Amino acid sequence: MTFNAKRFLVLKTKYLVERSQNLLKMEIKRTNSENGDFIKLVKDLDAYLKITDGEDHDFYNQFNGIDAIKHVVIAYLDEKPVGCGAIKHFDYNQVEVKRMFVDMSKEVLELRLKF
Repeated sequence: MTFNAKRFLVLKTKYLVERSQNLLKMEIKRTNSENGDFIKLVKDLDAYLKITDGEDHDFYNQFNGIDAIKHVVIAYLDEKPVGCGAIKHFDYNQVEVKRMFVDMSKEVLELRLKF
């Protein structure tokens, strides 16, 4: 049996097209703290932190406001918001990374396994 380069390329291309149709779309969106998807993810983060912070939650929660954050990113997997983060600008030399969160719900984990 001899190697047929043309046949190989056709089969390889067909395989790659079929495989790409099964992949989920991932997108990163820049926005601000008024974005509804960001607000929902932050609520999920706050619920998680309420559990992990325990008795100290009220103290830490006072620092977790999202009003007027201008620099937010949201990660989407198959058009579903699955993660977020923000940068709060203080002055020319100082910023704070805020509200970093990745949704670990069963539904999102199933999406990630497909990815």
